[in-house]
Amino acid sequence: MPRTISFTDYVCQHIQQYDLKDTNLHVVLPTLRLQRTIRQKLIRQAQTEDKLPLWLPKFESMDQIVFQWAGLRKAQPIELQVRLYQSYR
Repeated sequence: MPRTISFTDYVCQHIQQYDLKDTNLHVVLPTLRLQRTIRQKLIRQAQTEDKLPLWLPKFESMDQIVFQWAGLRKAQPIELQVRLYQSYR
């Protein structure tokens, strides 16, 4: 079966089915880049349909969800370099 619609268009259409003023929609996507792409696409569609202002769902990446559930934080690059140097010595 050939794909007739891109993944981002599919997600945007699915999000638009909800009344975002009354629902608490939470969208988890694999990357931050995809979040920005979908957010921009939703805004452009709302501008063309003259439906501004627009309510957007809460977007989070898989990394953010894992860090939030695990109670961990992302290590800073300088901290990682210091630890790498210590293990090297």
